[in-house]
Amino acid sequence: MAVADASTSFAWNRPPWTVLVAVAMVVVAGAIGVVYGIGLIVDRDDSAVQADLGLSSGGLVGYGVGSMAVGAILIAAAVWLARGGRTARWIVGWFILLHLLHGVTIVFQWYDVSAWEGISSIVSSGIALYLLFFTDRARRFYART
Repeated sequence: MAVADASTSFAWNRPPWTVLVAVAMVVVAGAIGVVYGIGLIVDRDDSAVQADLGLSSGGLVGYGVGSMAVGAILIAAAVWLARGGRTARWIVGWFILLHLLHGVTIVFQWYDVSAWEGISSIVSSGIALYLLFFTDRARRFYART
């Protein structure tokens, strides 16, 4: 009886595939943020990068550090998210919502980048929000913790 209970509790604690896909998306987004931040810091003295982004060398470093910090927070929250943390779900949800809104600003050309980057941000954010908040399996997984 104890063995059956242990295996049942393990299966109960395992996140559903919808949550695992969302966790993978958040880890990738966090890793991209860290790499982007490193790139900004490395290219801080490149005059073309400064002109494209309209930032000074110090501004690029600031944005780079900020991007790396947000990426690290997302990666840490993704681990917490996979363990069933409701608070992590809401933290990640807010970051994803901000990512979606950033995609909208890109589509309407408020930033000087390709509209496809904005569309991809909107689509990926929409999928992640749907998987975390609107699937029955995710709701049940986070309701029990």
